[in-house]
Amino acid sequence: MSESAVITYKVNAGSTETEKTVTESGVVQNMRSEAIASDASDQVVNLRCDTSALKLLWIMANKAIALSTYDASDELIDTINLTADVPLQWHDGDYHSKPTAFASDVASCKVTNTAGEAATLDIVVVEDATP
Repeated sequence: MSESAVITYKVNAGSTETEKTVTESGVVQNMRSEAIASDASDQVVNLRCDTSALKLLWIMANKAIALSTYDASDELIDTINLTADVPLQWHDGDYHSKPTAFASDVASCKVTNTAGEAATLDIVVVEDATP
């Protein structure tokens, strides 16, 4: 079943406001909120991704964390240092390439809490239903 996910970009500058909504349809493969302990080191998070089918990616933590992605051989793909409350977002047709942590199929993901305070990690992954 195809579902839609929406990213909204909004800028307010003085008396000027502009907004753009991007909608991607596909299968929501992962939509979750994970509790990350203050002392978490390589905490496993349920995040898998078929990069060839990836349509939309949105990841945000409320505290600073390091998110590492791994392939099916448990080899590190890349690590992204997430800043508190700054979303990592990408959608099909975006101006920039997929984040390097998602350049290969992701079989597993681990996070390390770099803030030293309990955190929440929010994840949305949408993939094409018919790759």
